[in-house]
Amino acid sequence: MPHVLARLIVVTAASTAAFVACAESASAPMTARIEIENACTVAARDLDFGIRSSLSQPVDAATTVEVACTNIGAFSLGFDRGTGPNARAESRKLSNGIDTVNYSLYADPGYSAVLGDASDGTTAMTGTGSGSTQTFTVFGRVFAGQGAKTVGVYTDTVTATLGY
Repeated sequence: MPHVLARLIVVTAASTAAFVACAESASAPMTARIEIENACTVAARDLDFGIRSSLSQPVDAATTVEVACTNIGAFSLGFDRGTGPNARAESRKLSNGIDTVNYSLYADPGYSAVLGDASDGTTAMTGTGSGSTQTFTVFGRVFAGQGAKTVGVYTDTVTATLGY
């Protein structure tokens, strides 16, 4: 048994000595790489202005939109004009058949920053992913002075689009 161990040590030492004793060598860099991407989701809650018998005064309401991103990266949250006929971001349309009620969505409680897709003077909400859910408040206002309306439920569907 001692002879086997001695021969193993001699062979190993000789192999190592042969590598170290080389007159020349070559090397090449190796790049290690990983790309981290974001995976984000958006969830919007309904905006309910309640039941009203008059639109002589503005009707205000608020709701929330939640954004969850798995990693740290910038995102933009835009809102379309909705499905109401002839709607614009600054004057969306709640519809009941051919009848409409004008309203808009805002990024601030002062009702000055109209929510849209960041074009035509509108504002998109922006943020940076954090690995957890972030909540944004959307403020809605039905405009006053729209006169008498047909009795019924008026609805609109606005799509929130998350770019990341």
